[in-house]
Amino acid sequence: MQYGKLSDANPLVKALLLVGLMLVCSILMMLLLVPMTGSDLQSVPSMRMQQVMQALGMFVLPTLLGSMLWSPKPRAWLHVDRRPQWGVAGWLLVLIIVAQPCINMLAWFNEQLHLPAGLADWEAWMVRQETLADDLLRQMMQYDLSACGWCVNLLVLAALPAVGEELFFRGALQGLFAERGRPAAAIWVTAVLFSAMHLQFMGFIPRLLLGALFGYVLLWTGSLWVPMMMHFVNNAFVVSVTMLSFSADGQPSWWETIGQGGTWWFGAVSAVAAGLILWHVRRQLRPKSR
Repeated sequence: MQYGKLSDANPLVKALLLVGLMLVCSILMMLLLVPMTGSDLQSVPSMRMQQVMQALGMFVLPTLLGSMLWSPKPRAWLHVDRRPQWGVAGWLLVLIIVAQPCINMLAWFNEQLHLPAGLADWEAWMVRQETLADDLLRQMMQYDLSACGWCVNLLVLAALPAVGEELFFRGALQGLFAERGRPAAAIWVTAVLFSAMHLQFMGFIPRLLLGALFGYVLLWTGSLWVPMMMHFVNNAFVVSVTMLSFSADGQPSWWETIGQGGTWWFGAVSAVAAGLILWHVRRQLRPKSR
């Protein structure tokens, strides 16, 4: 197969093609889902399969097919041909854990924001959709609290979304936008789309900043594996903490709420610590002057 047949196409054309591939692959995955799950789409095993098909149809397959069309070296174009620097990657994974109270603080701040009165119905709809999505995720996590269930949840709710979303957003979209020669603009536009596509208004700001962080990490390291690992650790942390709260008394654990309300100062300390780690990593990645 000859790769890169559309390598000279306009980036906008490539982006539109990527969206078209997403629609086609998503439809195909949904058509495959019906015979695999039957009519019972509300059971947890069916919902897990829907998550798998969504990750493959919306993100993984469109990105892989698109990269083959517009680059003679798809792996290099997606930045998956370069091994991560493990020392740098280790610090960035620590950063994600350290930043959790800061993420909680930003989510709490986000919840205090409201749309104008004229958009109150729209805001109420978004809140309902977010609550529904959160309930479905919690239902999947609560279904099996054993070690085996934890591993399945890590695969379906942490690993697959991390790989698929980073391939699509940072690997493909950010790369397409960066073809205009403005990497910082490409990072932030991609981060906005990344946060908006989740359709979760109450978490828009922290997800936006996480998306920007992943974009800058890709720009600095040149390896998509690093933001993939960071994304996975963030997801895995949320899955693990939520499952632990179910294993106890079903109430939110202190890790789920620290940084919110009266503990906002913990989120501020977390932000400073994460910033220092990021500064250290950036120094490590700068070329050494002779």
